[in-house]
Amino acid sequence: MQRVSTTAEVLSQPHPAISFAGPVPQDWADFNGHMTEWRYLKMFADSSEWLMAVLGCDPAYIDAGHSFFTAETHVCHLDEARVGEHVHCAVTCLRASGKILYIWQEICAGDRVLATAEQVLIHVSLASRKGAAPLSPVADNMAQLQALHADLPRSDRLGRAIRVK
Repeated sequence: MQRVSTTAEVLSQPHPAISFAGPVPQDWADFNGHMTEWRYLKMFADSSEWLMAVLGCDPAYIDAGHSFFTAETHVCHLDEARVGEHVHCAVTCLRASGKILYIWQEICAGDRVLATAEQVLIHVSLASRKGAAPLSPVADNMAQLQALHADLPRSDRLGRAIRVK
């Protein structure tokens, strides 16, 4: 998978950021012949780490004792991705204020949504391992991204819980 959106694009354009795109490799297929479950989660995890770096949470920031921890992730598998099919991951910032980074991600093949992830990340002090306000430029970039994404459409799948009927 290749990274697609640049930091400058993400922090200046009011549309979901495309974190990764490319064809599904053969070694991502499971016994059913489609992209295996853990690859969806891995793609979402890589995408959230990519977004952290875009926001300024780079190795130097982390070495200085600051980072994000994932607090919760809800993944829904909606359709299949087959080997060779071109997929991409789009990220929308739902909230980025204080220590909270709340994002929505979709893995798509063209306009077809294959999987979604709703994720809450908490900015932390690595010294205390507890939530802490982000420093500049991360805090500034979070505010900028939230403003850019404020008016983007929200999925009707947002806030879903697992329900067995």
